[in-house]
Amino acid sequence: MNTDHLKDVVRDRVKALGMSLIDLNLRRGGGRPVLAVIMDKEGGVTLDDCVRVSQDLSRFFDETPEEMPGSYLLEVSSPGLDRPLKTAEDFERVVGRLVRVTARTSEPGKTRTFTAKVLSVSEGRITFEAKNQGAFDIALDSVIRAVREIGFK
Repeated sequence: MNTDHLKDVVRDRVKALGMSLIDLNLRRGGGRPVLAVIMDKEGGVTLDDCVRVSQDLSRFFDETPEEMPGSYLLEVSSPGLDRPLKTAEDFERVVGRLVRVTARTSEPGKTRTFTAKVLSVSEGRITFEAKNQGAFDIALDSVIRAVREIGFK
């Protein structure tokens, strides 16, 4: 099965329902394929959104069995608040919010971890603002791990 083609098909169907495909994972589980679809949208994904996408994909795969042959398990979910930020689009979604980042430094083998507000994303660079440090930017490809900081009141 061509997972790139499957990803394109699912991306188009999810987009038609007003959401963005964040990730698609096809794995074996319990002797059958498990298709995990993770999606997001501005303002967050609701349970109703997950139901709509699940029903749409199930209907589609039932009507076009060549896309997902045989028995399969479909999992549809939102990425959650603490999902890793990996792409420029991920960082664009959190502009104005605090993130915790671990990134490579210019010193070989060294990393630094910081918490800062994302100010902008442009041309492969992310601009942050940290307390007591002001604004600074780093290359997106230097990011090892980044997650949104979640604050509770």
